[in-house]
Amino acid sequence: MRPIPLPPSGESFEDIVRRLENIDQEPHAGVLISRLFIEYYLDWIVRKKLGKSENAIEELMFKKKLVLIGCKNILSAKLLYGLDVANKIRNHFAHNIDTESEYFDKEFGQLLQCFHEYNHLARPNDNLAF
Repeated sequence: MRPIPLPPSGESFEDIVRRLENIDQEPHAGVLISRLFIEYYLDWIVRKKLGKSENAIEELMFKKKLVLIGCKNILSAKLLYGLDVANKIRNHFAHNIDTESEYFDKEFGQLLQCFHEYNHLARPNDNLAF
């Protein structure tokens, strides 16, 4: 897969959508690829807003990027919380092959409940720990 150019453009966004549409009913692939695209945009934010080099960004894990962006108040706490939940869902899919098991369903249901709570937060800038 060729790298997507930075900064994001309308064309690169349409490319992302096309790639996601080509995922055939495979939940692992959809979750993992969607999370990669989220990280692509986080990388761009860290580079653009915080002036970090590409090498420095490559050393940061997803969670560290969220914390760094949160410390600088670049994105709302509510959005960062949602992105953190999305990352936890990605980790759940990445580390569990059997998506048909009761364990998987139970854990996945708990993560989806976090999204339900996210949608009911009163204000986008609520101070959330993630």
